[in-house]
Amino acid sequence: MDPTDVVTWNSVIHALVHAGLPSAALGHLKQMHSRGIPSNATALAAALPACNLNSGKQIHGYATRHLDKPSSNLVTNALISMYSKSGCIGAAHLVFSTTDAKDVVSWNTMIGACAAHGLARQALELVRLMRRSGARLDAVTFTSALMACSHCGFADEGLELFERLVRDEGLTPTMEQYACIVDMLGRAARFEEAVGFIGKMPVSATAVVWGALLSACRMHHNVECGELAFEELVRSEPENPGNFVTMSNIYAKAGRLEDAKRVRRMIERENMAKPAGRSWIEAT
Repeated sequence: MDPTDVVTWNSVIHALVHAGLPSAALGHLKQMHSRGIPSNATALAAALPACNLNSGKQIHGYATRHLDKPSSNLVTNALISMYSKSGCIGAAHLVFSTTDAKDVVSWNTMIGACAAHGLARQALELVRLMRRSGARLDAVTFTSALMACSHCGFADEGLELFERLVRDEGLTPTMEQYACIVDMLGRAARFEEAVGFIGKMPVSATAVVWGALLSACRMHHNVECGELAFEELVRSEPENPGNFVTMSNIYAKAGRLEDAKRVRRMIERENMAKPAGRSWIEAT
């Protein structure tokens, strides 16, 4: 193949990142530069998900020096995501705020970054500014904003946002977004409202919704609602051992040890494989 073909290099970098080989992807980018082949926005955006903070800053500097349009949305959006995942929400917001032509992905990436860092008010303010700018809100915007409200305990604000986006923006909620509302109400210990919300859904709740309720019940040791969610989950995904483990833990926390043992025996009786625990560390 032509060793100077930028498209080929970009494709390999993207493939290495997608395959979970970040070091190889960045090594490929360095090799590209060592051969005198300049990186374009596509190459830099493909490599940024593989970066830690230090290498990400280097690519940011390269983009500023060498790209004709260093604020290209392709690179800008990848930089926002990289800085956010590295814990530098201030740097992510600086990149976002200095971008002149923000697209929907730019807004969604920044809203998602705020949600990941527990900045619900900032996320809601970005949604307001996004609507004012004329950008079209989509399902990703919807989900990110609801997740921010859920993680920060902004139940009333999340319900208001849900109703406003459905009514004014004409968005059709997905099952994931319904689950966000149930999770949000459950985290706030508003279980009666959560169950009522599920009952009023225009479609039948799936395992993702009942799973959100069960997780909230574990957090607050709510046995009654936990049993309701567990029964529905056993019907919809009877071979998922995680639901049985969660319900057993809820019983154990409530002091109902016999019920906890009974649920555990159900796992053994059905020969379910218990979910394996895993951890991940980075050695330096």
